[in-house]
Amino acid sequence: MLRARALAYAQRRAAEGVRVLDIAGELGLHERTVERWLATAVTTARALVPVRIVDDARSPSNFDGAVVLTPSGLRIEGLDVETLCTLVARCG
Repeated sequence: MLRARALAYAQRRAAEGVRVLDIAGELGLHERTVERWLATAVTTARALVPVRIVDDARSPSNFDGAVVLTPSGLRIEGLDVETLCTLVARCG
């Protein structure tokens, strides 16, 4: 919890144009620690993406075929297994 508050403070100060060395001094931390926290926070942030909710009358009992949801969020459904495997292999 304390680290999250310190990171939020460091992000605000960095956005104001304050040098990392000065931010580290304000927090009582080593400059490299603050640099690492700021770099990690930027690289692990996930973007919000718009979604659309649709009414889907299908249910598992009346739907034939496989459904695949890839780690990137691509959803593939309604294909036979052979075609699905070919498509997934091509998409990576």
